[in-house]
Amino acid sequence: MKISTFNQRLLDLIKENVKTEDICQQLNINKEQLKNRLFALKRSGFNIQREFFYDGTQRYILSKKPPTSPVRIYDVQENLFRALAISDLHIGSKFDNLSYLEMAYEYCLQNDIHIIINGGDLIQGTLGPRRFSKLEEQILFLLENYPYDEQILNFIVLGNHDADLISVIGMDLHTILTENRLDLISLGYGVQKLAIGEENITLAHTALDLRNVYGRLKITGHGHRFQFKVRHNEPSLFLPTLSDDVKDGFLPGMVEIDLLLKEGCFRKGIFRHFIIQSKRFVPASNTVFSFSDINQKVYQHKL
Repeated sequence: MKISTFNQRLLDLIKENVKTEDICQQLNINKEQLKNRLFALKRSGFNIQREFFYDGTQRYILSKKPPTSPVRIYDVQENLFRALAISDLHIGSKFDNLSYLEMAYEYCLQNDIHIIINGGDLIQGTLGPRRFSKLEEQILFLLENYPYDEQILNFIVLGNHDADLISVIGMDLHTILTENRLDLISLGYGVQKLAIGEENITLAHTALDLRNVYGRLKITGHGHRFQFKVRHNEPSLFLPTLSDDVKDGFLPGMVEIDLLLKEGCFRKGIFRHFIIQSKRFVPASNTVFSFSDINQKVYQHKL
């Protein structure tokens, strides 16, 4: 199949493993134009996939293999993986608060964090009070108002409110994010994995989905409260909501995750829980977990 000279130049750069930002600079195009060019190449049958890097950059590759699972983050530096974990934004709800999300982005930029892990329920759907009469308005508001920074990637496991979009109007949030926001990487619904070194972080929106699933580190949302539990020697991190849709008196917040690795394997995890008070993040607790200790010791210090 014949392709244009411009698209052939793009294909050559992809084969040379040139990163996304450099491709745009060399071809003098923006990322929206790049997306359209890639779509044309995909329609021509080229198996173009994305790779994600710890510094927040991406690279397109021409793969000779089908899409792989789990999604992998490459080039973790100095045996330390640092990320921010958030969940349950419920965008479109009467209780959403994107100023909290903007604060989280600012925290990332101030602390050299390029990875955000999101536990799901990006939108409200029809499940509960909402401030948009149409679901399409929730989607548009999400795409236009979710913060963007070229140094930050979001890895998102979708929740029951997100899935509500399919059952009500037949639209798939996974496809919408994939086609419209390259920085919002949807891992899909149900149980998903994010590969770090030789290990995987296992994610699902609800803890019930992970109950009988093995995971070196499990992360889940849905409960709108922070908890850290160990069951059958497997640690589970339960994420608070980053909205005003609070439950049982638990405050909105986020969790900074520091994973110390040795030879690509998890050795220690430090989980810093922050709550929102007086329109700012306030440290609430530090939890330290030793993956290498056969007794799986957990140390938690409330601040």
